[in-house]
Order: sequence, then structure tokens, then C-alpha cells
Amino acid sequence: MSMVVQFLPVPQEDLMGPFCAPIGRGRPPLAAPAGVDEAEPVMTELLQIIEREALPYFARFTSVEDVRHEASELLKSGVDDPWHLEIRFRASLMLGDVTAAEEDAARIVAVATSGEDWTREEWVGELRDRTVGLLEIARRSLPEARAVLESDAAETRRRVLL
Repeated sequence: MSMVVQFLPVPQEDLMGPFCAPIGRGRPPLAAPAGVDEAEPVMTELLQIIEREALPYFARFTSVEDVRHEASELLKSGVDDPWHLEIRFRASLMLGDVTAAEEDAARIVAVATSGEDWTREEWVGELRDRTVGLLEIARRSLPEARAVLESDAAETRRRVLL
């Protein structure tokens, strides 16, 4: 599993994303270094925060089942978050559980077509479309769907330079 830590120059309390956890809460923002020479103490402190908070968070995810379980826990809030549904949908396909993937795909379509203001955002429609397309592939051939998942993972690794 890879981890990406995004250093925000202006802290965001409401930053949202799939499987994200704010770190360094309860402390003042790190001072932006004026130059390379001043960066070492700031980066050292950031590294310590990552080691203390981020690494234990991500260490909980050692298997696809762990990821699916975490997505299920996040969905217990009563909100059908499309990101968490998509994560669980994809994890279910990786585990060969097409029935569970079909249930999540149906929930994603329901959320995307609910008519709520935020569901009109472009990313929600894109998420729905890729889910529906991947489910069609999985119904036809689970190995082919898994190949699409691997291709998606490879593209993500390429984009974040891993």
C-alpha cells in the first residue's frame, strides 16, 4: 500500500477524500520556511508527525479485506459517500464478490441520480459511469475486471510518480 501525504500551506479542517486522515491536529500550522536552509526543522517536524500519526493509520490496511472493512465502517455514518462506495465496490471485485459489488454499484447509481445539488458535480457522474462500466465487465469476466483494476492502479502509481 502506498501513502501520499499532502502538505497544505493553509490547513483545511474540512478536507475530504477517500481514506484520508488529517494529521497534526491540535497544533499550530507549521511555519513555511523562507528558503532551503530553513526547511530542515520544518520538514523534520512534518516527518515526526507523519511517523506518529499517518503511518499507524495506514498500517491498519494490510489486505484488500481490511480496505473493504474500513469502507464499510465509514459508510455506517448513514451517508452513502460515493468515494467510499466505490472503494468497497472495487475491493469486492478484487475479492471476487460480484454480488456485493452489484449492491454497491446500485447504491452509487442511486446516489448519483438522487437529484441532490452536489450530485450534479462532474466527478459524481464520472464515478457512476466507471462503476457501471466495470460492473458490466465483471459480470462478463471477473479476470477481465481485475485486469482493469490493475491497469487503474498502475495509472495511479504513474501519476503520483511511484
